[in-house]
Amino acid sequence: MKWKSRFEGFLIRASRLDHEGHRYVPGITEFKPIDVEQTKVELDLVNEGRSRGQEERPPSSEDHFDAVEQSVITLMEREITLATDSYTSGLNTYAHRVKSLDMTGRYTEIEVGIKNTITEFRRCVHEGLDTLYNDRRHVAELESNLTDFKATNNLKRSAHYPTSHILHFGVLAIIVAIESIVNGFVFSTGSENGLVGGIVVACCVAGLNVAWGFLLGRFVIPSINHRQVIRKVFGALGILAFPALALAFNLAVAHYRDAMTGDQPDLAAQIALQTLKTAPFGIQDMMSWFLLMMGCLFSLIAAFEGYRWDDPYPGYGRLYRQVQAATEGYSQSKGDQLAELTEIKDETVKEVLDVQQSINLRRGEFLSLMTSRGRLKANYHAHLLHLESVANDLLRTYRDANQATRKTPKPLHFRDRWILPQPPEPSIDPFFGLDPASFDRQSELAAQTLGQRIDELNQAFLTAMESYERLDQLTLKDFRNGSSPQTTAIPA
Repeated sequence: MKWKSRFEGFLIRASRLDHEGHRYVPGITEFKPIDVEQTKVELDLVNEGRSRGQEERPPSSEDHFDAVEQSVITLMEREITLATDSYTSGLNTYAHRVKSLDMTGRYTEIEVGIKNTITEFRRCVHEGLDTLYNDRRHVAELESNLTDFKATNNLKRSAHYPTSHILHFGVLAIIVAIESIVNGFVFSTGSENGLVGGIVVACCVAGLNVAWGFLLGRFVIPSINHRQVIRKVFGALGILAFPALALAFNLAVAHYRDAMTGDQPDLAAQIALQTLKTAPFGIQDMMSWFLLMMGCLFSLIAAFEGYRWDDPYPGYGRLYRQVQAATEGYSQSKGDQLAELTEIKDETVKEVLDVQQSINLRRGEFLSLMTSRGRLKANYHAHLLHLESVANDLLRTYRDANQATRKTPKPLHFRDRWILPQPPEPSIDPFFGLDPASFDRQSELAAQTLGQRIDELNQAFLTAMESYERLDQLTLKDFRNGSSPQTTAIPA
């Protein structure tokens, strides 16, 4: 029971807090209604009326408000001032919000931005065409050289060459390694540096064997395919000379190996040269014969790899690659430029579409603000009527209590109602004379103007695409006849 009484006391005090410190009825409107009963208690109107009535105050002849009545009027005038200030503040807020919806300034700013974008767009196109013009001319010159080369050499096919030389390098490295290892063990028997020295010598021998075979296959043998007789003879001589050169080189290596394994390894070079002259095929060791044949085979493989290194027709692969590289470079540059132009166009269009959507949203907000302004004004004037009614209710309470205790007649002005003096309407016009029709006209004008700028940008983009396509169609003859970047450029 002790706790309950404590809580009951708290609830009583808490309920009183609702009325202590303010005289307003709780609500969510801009203007808080006056709690008439609470105000009567605060001003103690009943007691004041009875007390003053017993004293016959105010006199029956009084024709103006006494002190108590004046306190009521002063209170109401203060409330009128607060309401008017709140009303004016609300109008200012709406004025700022309406100003933020201004279409003229906003779409003018966007229009200027789009015009600048279109100008920059065209400038980029001109600069791009100037750059691509030189690249396209270089491609045309190389294509003309390739066409002349094919016509001169009666070539009706495309060039055939490997896209990568990794396989060729791998094959050459493997045969050099095999020959070096096999010969290394043989050469090491007569080398002062042992196995390491033998392998070093073997690597040099294997490298020479593969190198001359590769060079012969790369630069000499392909001449057999050339149309010129001299080149054909040169290639044929290379083919005929290859077996003799391979055999001679590997015979010399075989005699050197035999000399290295003999009694005088220090004189291996002189002995090998002497035996090569006197008895070139006088090799007794079967291993030497095997290594000789292996060396010849590796020379043949190296020559074959050299022949397959490029297109079999001399010079055709190199020229074909030049054309291909120039074409790819030109295409890459053009693609990068088109991608950048497309990005500029798309971003600008997106921004304009966002603005157009914003225009539609602003119209809805404008109508909402007009409705809110009307509601604010109606609430304000309704609150003034409320204050007038409250004032007369308070005056009537005081006068009735006063009249009940006095013996003399009541003053004549007790029968009069207090008329609230209407405050002047604030001079703020949040809408600056705008109405839905004029706002719609501004919005429509903004949308039409932005749409025209988008059409202009799209047309500039299409014209740019046509300019790039015309550049692709230029031939070397067009360049030699004086074609310039300006002949393909879009108008500024």
